[in-house]
Amino acid sequence: MNLHELLQELRQMHDERAEEIASLEADLAPLQNRIAYLRQPLEDLEEAIKEEAIRIAATTEAYGIKVSYRKGYTRTSWDGKLLDGFAMAHPEILAARKESTISPSASVKILERETA
Repeated sequence: MNLHELLQELRQMHDERAEEIASLEADLAPLQNRIAYLRQPLEDLEEAIKEEAIRIAATTEAYGIKVSYRKGYTRTSWDGKLLDGFAMAHPEILAARKESTISPSASVKILERETA
């Protein structure tokens, strides 16, 4: 199938299922709210544990729970365009250059239909 045929199929499938999905999401909302209510104290306590681990700069394990501490560090980055210009006059700097190939990617967002 070509891209336009795939888009047409996605639109049709989306339109066929959107109402049922919305209904199920509405049914699940009370459960999701309850789950969020139950998780919040756990998340608050985890945050307090992380803050204490950072304060004492320690990794520890107790009661079947491990908290790992990772010390902070300075991340260094360089202005690639500026260095490319500098490399024209100083090609020896190219020995420190590393290139990575990033594969192309695409995202799909289904737009709401305009109602007339």
